[in-house]
Amino acid sequence: MTSPDAPESERGRRPVKPRRDLIMKAPAMYYGLTVFDVNYFTALIVGLISDLVAGKAGSIPTSVSLKITANNNVVINEHGVGLPIEHLLEAFPDGNFTRNASQSLIEHSLDWLYTGGRMRKDDFGYLYYEGYLLNLLSTSFEVKTWHMNKLYRLGYEQGNVTTPLTLQPESIELSSSSGSEVLIRPDLSLVSATHLEGADIALKLADLQLQHPETQIEVDVYS
Repeated sequence: MTSPDAPESERGRRPVKPRRDLIMKAPAMYYGLTVFDVNYFTALIVGLISDLVAGKAGSIPTSVSLKITANNNVVINEHGVGLPIEHLLEAFPDGNFTRNASQSLIEHSLDWLYTGGRMRKDDFGYLYYEGYLLNLLSTSFEVKTWHMNKLYRLGYEQGNVTTPLTLQPESIELSSSSGSEVLIRPDLSLVSATHLEGADIALKLADLQLQHPETQIEVDVYS
């Protein structure tokens, strides 16, 4: 892997931390939609799952499920991929990190973006990019990932970490040795909406299932 802190001439990108207000004022700069409304959340959720099942994080999940509850909580479960728990210096031993060198790759992916494209999911996990934006635009964002039958948790509120990546004492019995769960509470007040467009999300994921039959995609949308 090329170090995320390598010179810009080597990578053609640098770490940035866009603020919520900047994303709201210039949405197209960050995700291609010219209007910041509830469809922005739709695009981010579908884009995250699309990249996941396409294997952009380095492997393909056996199954993915999406649940949208009556109070607009979004729960994404996947089996077979998981999220990287290694620290930056473990993954990039030749890197020259000047900040947060002890961060895990999951935490780094939710704290920083890199200019020059969205091609870093193979380094930082499937939450990279869409996860950063969803985290910043949500009241809370919680991650569970399991690795070698060990469970790790990570939590944010308003884009700020409240629970650092922590190994949990619970034992886990799963059909696969890796997987993850993400609980997102989008801040719909930002787009003056009362609910997510669940039917539209379900329709887009049904089309995604046709494109990727190797992964079982389940959708449970409150209506």
